[in-house]
Parts: sequence; structure tokens; C-alpha cells
Amino acid sequence: MFEKIKLGETYGYRDFITDEEKETLLNWIFENKKLFHDQMDLNVLVLDNVQNFPKEVLNEIRKRISDVEELKVYKKPRKSIDFASIYERGSECGPHLDPTDDQDFFHIRYNICLSKPDRGGETFHGKDFFSVEEKVLWKCLAQQVRHGCDRILSDKPRVIISMGFLVDKNEYLINHMSP
Repeated sequence: MFEKIKLGETYGYRDFITDEEKETLLNWIFENKKLFHDQMDLNVLVLDNVQNFPKEVLNEIRKRISDVEELKVYKKPRKSIDFASIYERGSECGPHLDPTDDQDFFHIRYNICLSKPDRGGETFHGKDFFSVEEKVLWKCLAQQVRHGCDRILSDKPRVIISMGFLVDKNEYLINHMSP
């Protein structure tokens, strides 16, 4: 269905979203940039309660993720379920973990690249650095592996949508240990 691609120790899916979905999301993000909050040189917007965001597009993508990844026992994190980030020239996302207070679940983030900068903005996940093309969905083991991106060096921004899933540890260990 979707071409699975290896990205260091994790993986992603090429062309996970359509051109129409990409344009709908990007257009909304740039038209509503004033809603974004500056956090450490990043423009971030948690999408959970935004009134006019095209949630039907995001809901369809979340369903596609759970189908392709065969997620059966999962729930949404209480904080930062889904968010959009705009990384402009000079910004970066330093190495970090995304913890959860639910000990029976792993916090996994599925990230979609909507806009890839011409220079910089490379993703790092653990010891791996890799380039994520537009429309690629990549799996981030957010609770277990330090991740982020390096400095943006172009006028074209890095724009991502990040979707959080708390996946049952038992299911994950049985079904998802190898990419």
C-alpha cells in the first residue's frame, strides 16, 4: 500500500499523504500563523482545540496510521496529542524525549513533513541523522530515543505535523520491535 523506507534505526512511509492533503494543511498553517506560539525559536500550535483546523484531514491520517501500523491497543496522550511546527531560518529543535506518565504505554509520535527546507532541518533520532522528504510519515520513538532537528539554513521553512499515540507496551513489544 505505502512504500516503507528505512530511516536509520526507525522507518517511515513515502507519499503517506496526498498532494491535496499536503496543500490543505500547509495553506491552513500559513493562513493561521498568528495562532502559533513561539517556543524556543519554534512556532508551535497544539491542534487539539483549534476551531477552524481541518480536523477531518488529520482524523483520516490518524486512521491511516493505525491501519498501516496495525495499532490495536492505543490511546491519545493527554498533552500535545497533535501539533504543527514551523521551523524558520535559524531555528532548530534540540535533542529531547517526550515522556508519558502512563507506565503501561509507550509514547510514539508519527511525524509528517509538509515542507522541507532547502538546507538544514535534518532529523536526528538517536545516533542517526536523516533527511525526511515532503509527504513522508516517519515513526519517532519519542519516549525512548532522543530526537529533534538541526538548524534551518534556508528561507524555505521546515513544517511538520506531529501526531501522538500511546501504544500499549505489550502490543508494541510483540508486534513492533523491528522496522
